[in-house]
Amino acid sequence: MTSQCWYGDIFMTLREKAHRSLDELDGNALGYVYEQIQLLLQVQKVPGQSAPAPPLETVLSLTSGTSDSWSESINENRDERL
Repeated sequence: MTSQCWYGDIFMTLREKAHRSLDELDGNALGYVYEQIQLLLQVQKVPGQSAPAPPLETVLSLTSGTSDSWSESINENRDERL
């Protein structure tokens, strides 16, 4: 069972609305919704999919030794992709 988020009562209201909406769907739409739910559940189970941002001190220490402009590098990378 999924743990509730900080919004408590809203979570249950959304769950109830979703249940009611599922009752109104035809078979094809219900199958599509089920597939989407399965995909969402798979994504939640993948560990370490998004790494936490490094602390500011780490970023500053890693970038302090370079004189390159980050904004120019980003713009160049964007131009290369376009």
